[in-house]
Amino acid sequence: MADVIDAILLGRNSRKKGSFAIVGYPPDLPLFRSYIKQLRPDKEYRDGLLLKLFEWAPSYKLHEWSKISFDGKSYADGMIVMVPFLPEMKDITMKRVAEKVEYAVALAAEKGCTVVSLGAFTSMLLQGLEQDLAAKYGVTITSGTYCTLALIIRSIEQVAARFGIQLDTSTLAIVGSSGHIGAGCTSYFGDKAGKLVLCGNNKNRIYEMVDTYREFITCPVEIGDTGGGALSHANITVFVTSTYTNLFMLSDFPSTTIVVDVSGLPQDPGQERVKSDAFIYRGGIARTPFALDIGFDIGLPSAFTMYGCQAEGIMLACDPELPVSWGTQDISLHKLTMYLDKLEDTPGFGPGYALGDRVLTEEELSGYAQECFSLRL
Repeated sequence: MADVIDAILLGRNSRKKGSFAIVGYPPDLPLFRSYIKQLRPDKEYRDGLLLKLFEWAPSYKLHEWSKISFDGKSYADGMIVMVPFLPEMKDITMKRVAEKVEYAVALAAEKGCTVVSLGAFTSMLLQGLEQDLAAKYGVTITSGTYCTLALIIRSIEQVAARFGIQLDTSTLAIVGSSGHIGAGCTSYFGDKAGKLVLCGNNKNRIYEMVDTYREFITCPVEIGDTGGGALSHANITVFVTSTYTNLFMLSDFPSTTIVVDVSGLPQDPGQERVKSDAFIYRGGIARTPFALDIGFDIGLPSAFTMYGCQAEGIMLACDPELPVSWGTQDISLHKLTMYLDKLEDTPGFGPGYALGDRVLTEEELSGYAQECFSLRL
């Protein structure tokens, strides 16, 4: 029934190739300040004034592109719409931010975009409202969950194979497992991992999630908290939390472990992204065959990388047959497989392994595998 409603409200059965809009905002005040410095190198603004000016501003078109393509066959034009919001804004109400995000959707529709990609906090604010807004403005709205999931999953499989880690005999820990990304990883690896360790603050939600995907889970499952003890025997750990508190330290991880940090939040294990017996990288980041100038720094390590939510918006504009990610929908393995297949069929487009502010090359990955995981090879 949900798929039928999706098709009716989004017009998915009659969608044509079109153009996309990426809705975004600066991750923090320092990056926003660097953006302002580019615009007005001769001016200095106090933080308080910058925040207030940005708070008062409406969403606006920042940058646009033409003929964007992943495969050289399907092309789409696009733009990025800036939502004037920063996490440092202490006085702004969530209602006001939601109004800014909706205005960004309306602006994208007015400019002729057929797909609107909401990333990070913008998609969280409109969760549950996507269908109504899609029908209201005549656009497809996506949170990018499926493409982000596909990038995470493919990266885990590729790194495990490169480092000689056998998934079917390994323990995979997921911190923040009751969310959509965590649930997708659980359902996908439920019959591929040797064991799953599912961690989170709300254990009841984790139990409910496991029941939802019970038919796909054949390996043993351990449900724990977010403390380091649950991670002490994991071969692979995926962090998909939405908390800003410190959850782990490098010492929590056993030797020769893979750590996938999808959250991108301050609980990252400091500046030391690599230690002698662990491989830590940012998950959900795509490596692209082209450079995309966003117009300001949004925390990506390279112009040849983008977040999974951004990539999904472009993919949907180029290929209307792909399914749309909704913020509140259950994860469908069938829909996820369509994105995994797309990654396989698109040379030059796939997971990007970012450590801090740079992307590792193939040679660096191979060297690290040989040096630190040689006992497994």
